[in-house]
Amino acid sequence: MRYAIVLIAVAGLACSEAISTPVIVRSYAHIDESHDVEWLESIAGSMERAEALRPPSGLARNAKSIRINAYARLGALGTEASLAALDRIEQQAKGHSLTPETRPMGIRYHPCWSYSDAGMEPLAQTARPDGVTYAVILSRILGKDDLFLTWSDTPDDKTSWARPRLIPNPVHQRITEPMLAFINDHTLVFAYVQEEVNYANHQPGSSPPHPVKTLQDFTIDIREVLRDRDGDGWTDIEEARLGLDPDNPDTDGDGIPDGMDPCPNFALPPNHDAQDDIQILQRAFFATFGLSDAHHLLLIQPGSIKVHVWGYRGPVIYLDEPREWREEHGPGAVFVRWSLSRTADDATVAFSSYVGPLAAISENVHLRNIRGRWTVVERQIISVS
Repeated sequence: MRYAIVLIAVAGLACSEAISTPVIVRSYAHIDESHDVEWLESIAGSMERAEALRPPSGLARNAKSIRINAYARLGALGTEASLAALDRIEQQAKGHSLTPETRPMGIRYHPCWSYSDAGMEPLAQTARPDGVTYAVILSRILGKDDLFLTWSDTPDDKTSWARPRLIPNPVHQRITEPMLAFINDHTLVFAYVQEEVNYANHQPGSSPPHPVKTLQDFTIDIREVLRDRDGDGWTDIEEARLGLDPDNPDTDGDGIPDGMDPCPNFALPPNHDAQDDIQILQRAFFATFGLSDAHHLLLIQPGSIKVHVWGYRGPVIYLDEPREWREEHGPGAVFVRWSLSRTADDATVAFSSYVGPLAAISENVHLRNIRGRWTVVERQIISVS
C-alpha cells in the first residue's frame, strides 16, 4: 500500500495533550507501525479523530478505513492492553440505539468505505406559531431515495434535530425549488419542481433533451408519519419498509425491542454468543461496518451465515428474495454477503457489498484466536468496482 503524507495537528490525537504544534505523519504507515495503544484506541473509537488523520485524496484513504486500520492494529499487537482497548471500543459501540430521539444534521456516513458520504440538510423547512421548526430532508438511509420529516425547537443547533421519520410519498432525486408550509397544526404541504428527461424520441448524436419541469405537491400528515402503534421506536411506515410487525414491539421474539435490535428479523438462538464461528463473524462485521458510524439499512443476501450482529447503528435485515426487494423499491440499498473459512486459530471472513453498477467491493477480514479471544488483525481489499 502506498502511504500519503499529510499535515495534521496532533493536539487531542496523540497521548500527550501538551503537544499542539503541527507535525508531519504518514497516517497509514504510522498506524501500521504504532505500538501506542492509547493513541490507536483514540482513533479506532472516534470518527472525529480519524477524520483529522484523513489524507486529502485516495480511494481507501478515508476516516472509515483509518478507523478499521487502527482497530486491526490493536488486534495485531495482541497484548493485554491492546485487547482491553478493543473491549472498550466494542462495549461503547454496543450501547448505540437504532432509533435515538435526536440525530444531528450534517454528514451521513455511508457503510461502505469506497462510497462517498452525503450531507443531510433540510430541503425545506417551516416553523409553527409555537416555534417548533419542521423540515423535510432527502436520504437513502432506508434503501432508496426517500423523504424524511424531522423537527427541532432550536433549529440553529444542529445536534437538536429529531431522528428523521420516513415519509411514505415516493420522489425522484431530480427535484428543485422545494417548499414546505403548514396547512394546520398537524398537516404540512410539500411542493417542489420535478425534473424529468424524456429520451423516447431522442436521436443518437443529437443534444440531450431539456428536462421537463412539472410542479408537484402533496400533504404530510404529521400524525401518520409519527404513528408507532407498538411503541418500539420504528414508525408504522418504517416497519412496513423493513418488513417488521407494526403491532409487535419485538418482531422476532428474541427479547430485544425492534428499535434497539440491530437484527430485528433474526432471533438469537440458545448459546448464540458462545460459538466460535459467531464470535468471528460478529467481530469481522463490526470491523467492516460498525466503525463506519453509518445508519443505513443493510440487506443481507441469502447464503450468508445468519448471526446477530452488534455495534452497527442501522437495521440489518436478512432477505429471502433480494430480487423482490429490487423490484419493489428500486436502486439505492446496500446488499451484503459474507462467507467464513477458518482453522483452529485463524479465520477469514470474505465480504462483498453491492450498491449498484460500478459500486461494489469485496474484501477479506482476517482474525486470530489470541488468548482465547477471536480478534481482527488485518483487513485486505480484494476488488473495487
